[in-house]
Amino acid sequence: MTILSNVFMWFCYSSFMAGAVALLVMLVQTLLKRRLSPRIRYLLWFVVVLRLVMPILPSSHLSMFNVLDWMKGAASTTSITQDVPNPPMIKNYNLEPLPKTPSSGGDVHAQISEERAIAKVGSKENLYPWYIQFAALIWITGVLAILLYLAAYRVVMQRNFRTFHRVTDPRLMEILDSCRGQFSIRRTIRLYSGRYVKSPYIAGIIRPWIYVPEGMDKHLSAAQLHHIFAHELAHYKRRDVAWNLLGSLLLAVHWMNPVMWIVVKRMKADRELACDAYTLERLGESEALAYGMTMITFIKLFSGKRDRPNLLYFQGDRPEQQMVRRMKMIRSFRKGSYKLSAIAIICLVLIGTVTLTNAVNTEAQSAVKKQEGKPFWSSSENVLLGNQSTWTYDNLAKAVEVTNFKFKVPSMLPPGFTFENVYLTDGMLRGQTGDQVMIKFTRWTSMNSSDASFSLRAFHNGKKLEDAVLDIEQLESKDLKDITTYDLKKESIIIKGHEVLKLTLSFPKWNLKRYYYLWMDEEQQYQVKGDNTLSDSELEDVIASMTYPDQKLQDRYVDNNHNWQAYIYDTGDLEYATKSIGFTPKYPQKLPSSLKIDLASVTLKGNFNAPSDERDYQRRLLYIDYSSEGFNAKDNKSISFMQIQDQGMYEEMKRTGQVVFSQFPKFNVNKHIVKLSPLQIDGQVVLQTAKYKIDGSASLPSDSDMVSYFWKEHSVCYQVIVKANQFQGKEMENILSFLMKQSPVSIKDLK
Repeated sequence: MTILSNVFMWFCYSSFMAGAVALLVMLVQTLLKRRLSPRIRYLLWFVVVLRLVMPILPSSHLSMFNVLDWMKGAASTTSITQDVPNPPMIKNYNLEPLPKTPSSGGDVHAQISEERAIAKVGSKENLYPWYIQFAALIWITGVLAILLYLAAYRVVMQRNFRTFHRVTDPRLMEILDSCRGQFSIRRTIRLYSGRYVKSPYIAGIIRPWIYVPEGMDKHLSAAQLHHIFAHELAHYKRRDVAWNLLGSLLLAVHWMNPVMWIVVKRMKADRELACDAYTLERLGESEALAYGMTMITFIKLFSGKRDRPNLLYFQGDRPEQQMVRRMKMIRSFRKGSYKLSAIAIICLVLIGTVTLTNAVNTEAQSAVKKQEGKPFWSSSENVLLGNQSTWTYDNLAKAVEVTNFKFKVPSMLPPGFTFENVYLTDGMLRGQTGDQVMIKFTRWTSMNSSDASFSLRAFHNGKKLEDAVLDIEQLESKDLKDITTYDLKKESIIIKGHEVLKLTLSFPKWNLKRYYYLWMDEEQQYQVKGDNTLSDSELEDVIASMTYPDQKLQDRYVDNNHNWQAYIYDTGDLEYATKSIGFTPKYPQKLPSSLKIDLASVTLKGNFNAPSDERDYQRRLLYIDYSSEGFNAKDNKSISFMQIQDQGMYEEMKRTGQVVFSQFPKFNVNKHIVKLSPLQIDGQVVLQTAKYKIDGSASLPSDSDMVSYFWKEHSVCYQVIVKANQFQGKEMENILSFLMKQSPVSIKDLK
C-alpha cells in the first residue's frame, strides 16, 4: 500500500500541475481568441500533454509555479523541507512521510523528528493516513476500469471491422490516390466501407485505413469525395490517430481531475479545426468555399445518431456549435495561415518556459498552509447528491447556506416582480474562471406565463470587468450575428457610490433593447441583465438597493407557485420535499440491477399523467431517476420512479383500464390514451401499460417505446417508467418488488 500511496501522491502532484497549466492555456485561448490560428490553438494543448508525460522537469525562475499563493497558506502541523528537485518518486518509501501538500517546485518531504525517523527504519508500516490509502485505491480502480474499457473497445472495433468490405471501385481508388499524391503520401491507404457508422474516419496507427459509409459515392461528386478523403488524409499526416490514443491513455490515468476532462473535450474540438486548416492549406484557398459546402452536404445526406467512433470521445461543443466554428474558420481561411510564423514560435517557447518548468528550490524551510474553508457548495446537512457542478434552488435561504462566499441581493424589486429561482455554479468543475450565483426575478401574468424578467449574477474570484464585457460581446455576437444586427453603447454611471459600467444593446429590427450593468463590490463582481420591459430607473433602483440578505429577506425570496422543479441534494432538501408533496416518500438510494440515484427532484403532476385542470397540474410529486452504466451505451439501464398523493387516480385507472398522458401537460394538449393490464407482484395488483411513446402521435419513429407500472399504497400512487425490453427475465419484477417492499424514508437515519 505504501508504494501505491506514493504513486497516488505523484499522480496528485502531476495532475495538479497539469491542471494549472491547462487553466492558463484556456485563459490564453480566451484572451487571444480572434488572434490565434487553429493550429496554434491546438498546439497549446500539447503544453498540457508534455506536462503530464514528463516525470522530471527543470526548475526556473520564470516558472509560473513560483507565484502560487497556496504555498503561503495556513501553517501545517508538520514543517516542510525541499530535499531534491524532482516530484515524489517511488523509492526509500520506508523513510519518506506523506507530503501534506504538493509543492509547486521540486520534491517535498515532511520533516520528522529524529526519534520518529529511527522508529521507521526497516519498518514496513504504511506512512500514509487511511484516507490517502483509500483514495489511492479508488484512483487505481478507476484507472484499471478505464483501461479495461479501452481494451473492450478495441475488441468491439475489431469485431465491427470484420463486417466491412474492402473498396476496389476504380473511381474511388483513383480519387484517393490523387489525394495521396497531393499530401505526398507514398504508402498505400486501404479503403473500407460498411453500414456501421454514417461518418467517414481514419483508423490504424501502423497500418492506416479509411472507412466510408456505404453508398457515399452515389451521392457525392468526385470533387466532394476528394474533399472527404483529403480531410481524413490530413488526420493521417498530422498523426491525429496516435495523439487521440495518447489523450485517452492520459485521461485514464488522470480521470480524477475534472480539468482533464475539459482539456480532452476542447482538444478534440480544436483538433478538427486544425485538421480543416491543414486540409485547406494543401487544397488551396480557392477550394475553401467548396470544401465547406461539401461538409454541409455530407451532414444533410449522412448525419445520424451514431457518430464516428473514438476512444473516450467527447464532443468539444454541442455539434451545432462545433459545425458553426468550423464553417467560420473555413470561410476566413487564408493561404499560409497554417504555417507557424516566427511570432507564433516565440509565443509557444515563452508559454513552454513558464509552464514546463518547476519553481526554483530554496534551501530554507518554508511553511505550507493547508487549504482551509469549505468548497463552493457545502451543505450543513448530510449530502445525498453533492457531486454536481450546478445547483438549483427555489429559495434564497438554501443558497446562502451552502455557498462559500457572501453575496448581495436587491432588497427592492420593480412592481409585480418576484423571486423565481437561484442557480449556483462551481467555476472549477464547469471550466470557468470563478464561482457564480445567479438569481432570476420574474413578473408573472398568470400561473404559467410571464411578460418580463431580469437576472442578477454574483461572481467570486471571477474575471475583471473588461474581460466580462468581452465575454458579453462575444456571447451576443455568437447568438445573434446571423439573425440581426445590433448597436452597442458603453457608459459609466455612479450608483450608490459604485462605478457601474452600463452596456446597452439596441436591436432596431425588433425594437428591443438589452441592458447589462457590471460593477465590483467588496471583491465580488456583479451583473444585472434586463431589457426594455423595464426602465433604466427601475434597474438602477434595483442596484441601489443591493444588500447582504438578512433572515427576513431570505424568507421573502421563495417561489412556491411557479418553480416546476426543486432538486434534492441533501437531507435538508429531502425534508423540504416531504413538506411540498404532503407525505413521507420512499427514497431508496440503490435498486437491484446495480441501479443508483443520479437525480431527484420535486416536480409537477403533469409529468405523472395528463392533469384534469390547472389546479391538478400544479400538484407536486417526487421524481427520482436511477441509472447504471455498462461498458457500452447499449448496456446502460435507467428507470424513473414517481410518487404522488393518489386522490382517486389509481382507482380511476383500474376502473377504465387506461391512463391518459399528454405531450404538453402544462397546456393539456395532444393527449394520448394507453391501455392498462393488471399483473400480480407479491400478491399486490400492479397496472402495466402497453408499450407507448412519450409524445404519443407526435413522437418520432426513432423514439424509444416506454412501459409504465402503477400501484397504490395507502394514499400514495406510485409509477415506474422504463424503456421497453430494457430489463431481461425477472429483472423488472425484482425491481418493482423491491420498491413495493420499501418503507417511507427515515430522514433521521440518513443524517
